[in-house]
Amino acid sequence: MSMYPKCGPLLEACEMFEKLLVQDVISWTAMISVYAQVGHIEESICLFSAMQDNGISPNEITYVNMLSACSHEGKVEEGIHYFMSVCKDHSRKPTSQHYGCLIDLYARAGRLDEAEIILNNSEVRTNALIWQTLLGACRFHDDVERGKRAAEYVIKLDPLISASYVALSDFYVHDV
Repeated sequence: MSMYPKCGPLLEACEMFEKLLVQDVISWTAMISVYAQVGHIEESICLFSAMQDNGISPNEITYVNMLSACSHEGKVEEGIHYFMSVCKDHSRKPTSQHYGCLIDLYARAGRLDEAEIILNNSEVRTNALIWQTLLGACRFHDDVERGKRAAEYVIKLDPLISASYVALSDFYVHDV
């Protein structure tokens, strides 16, 4: 199913999903992902609700897909709702992927203060990849001081990520 939006029509993926004898969390999550990949976030949201209406509980990957879709579509409030749902409704502990999507959600929206606060106050503060997400947003939004901090964290956590040195250099050149 997830292959179709990459090389064929969405309709074929939908038909395949409908023909499944058993629609489990994996097939529902795949369809949610398919719709999100082609930019149909509203359909992803509807499928997410339909999945639950059919007695299928979302798993960690389902939530990652929903958070990522919200991030790419700029749906900050919806994304926050899904993140809170992981904890509240399903009594799960958010993974680094969930936090990464949440940081990306805030960062893409230019809400860098909130992204950094969450990053500093969560268990993922030692995750270089998530700091890179913030770093990229700082470059995009021209937030030099926060970008320097983010680059320094990435370098401290994983000194082999060369892009961080380039970004840090760019920030210091920007100051001159």
